Formats: sequence, C-alpha cells, structure tokens
Amino acid sequence: AVGYATRTRRPLCVAVVDLDHFKRINDRHGHQSGDRLLKSAASAWRTALRESGTLARYGGEEFAVALPGCSMRVAETVLERLRQLTPGEQTCSIGLAEWSPGESAVDLVARADAALYEAKRSGRDMLVAA
Repeated sequence: AVGYATRTRRPLCVAVVDLDHFKRINDRHGHQSGDRLLKSAASAWRTALRESGTLARYGGEEFAVALPGCSMRVAETVLERLRQLTPGEQTCSIGLAEWSPGESAVDLVARADAALYEAKRSGRDMLVAA
C-alpha cells in the first residue's frame, strides 16, 4: 500500500482496530464464542469499506485496515461507520494514521498502533487519529 501511495502520490490511511475487552469474552464464554465474535465483526466491518479498502486480522483481536486513496477526513468517516457496525454490545477502539511521503510501512503502522493505544487509554470505544 505504501508503494501504491508513493507511485500514485495519492493519500493512504492505515488503521488498527481492536475489539475492546476481548479477553473477557473468551474468559466468560469460551474461545468458540470469541472466534464467532471475530468472524461476525470482520464480516460487519467489511460492509463499511469501499472495494479498495482492505481488512486483515493483525493479531489476537486486532485488525488492520488499509484505505488507499482516502484522505484522513474520508478515512475517519469510514472508520466511524465501521466502529458503529461492531456487532452486539461489543465495542472497538481504532487508531488511524495517514501516510507521509517517505515514511516506511512499519512507521506508518506504528503510528496507527500508538493512536490505538491512546484510544484505549482515553476510555475505549473511539477513534483516535495520529
């Protein structure tokens, strides 16, 4: 995605999405319930993304979202819609970063991840932009 942004000189936003208090689901209801939640959340979230957006599991209960061609303003709108689509009573926290020319993919994801942790420290169930 960074290569795309470099070649086309178009914006690129990356987000890291984390299901809030996911460990509680596994502890209270078992890992099968947790797995079902991961699948239903991913399915619901994909409906918020344009065809060019990509959602991928990033780790445990975290997902990465790449939004090529999206400015920060557009990405915030898309990701707020994604956040609202989180199934059931579950919530999620989102960290968002927009690529800066010359920035590596690793640094871009690290900024989105740092924004995610700011969302979690600030009370969860929100989007924070880097």
